[in-house]
Amino acid sequence: SGQIAERTPPRYFLLAGMTGSVVSSLMLGFGFFFNIHSFAYFIIVQIIGGLFQSTGWPALIIFLVNWFEKTSRGTIMGIWNSNTAVGNLLGYLIPAIWATPTLWGWSFLSSAFIMITIMFA
Repeated sequence: SGQIAERTPPRYFLLAGMTGSVVSSLMLGFGFFFNIHSFAYFIIVQIIGGLFQSTGWPALIIFLVNWFEKTSRGTIMGIWNSNTAVGNLLGYLIPAIWATPTLWGWSFLSSAFIMITIMFA
């Protein structure tokens, strides 16, 4: 996805990646509500979601290079990488609220709703 990121406007590339991530999370959550029990369905949707999620890092690097001077990029990257720890923690805790045999679909839908909120913030 890095080579595609270099050839497309970064904001559109990031928007496409976030939109695809939202759609794949919604599809995983809808699997619960539409009573889909196909292992292949979940594997395929997860692979598609992973492909879209892989657009985040290349787009981020393009934004950082364009917004910050060389002398401050190390500090900015250090601060940004702390975001990974916080995001991973919240990414486990928030969906875990609904991770029960009767509500597991909401784990994926909650992640999608959070991503939608971030996209339009």
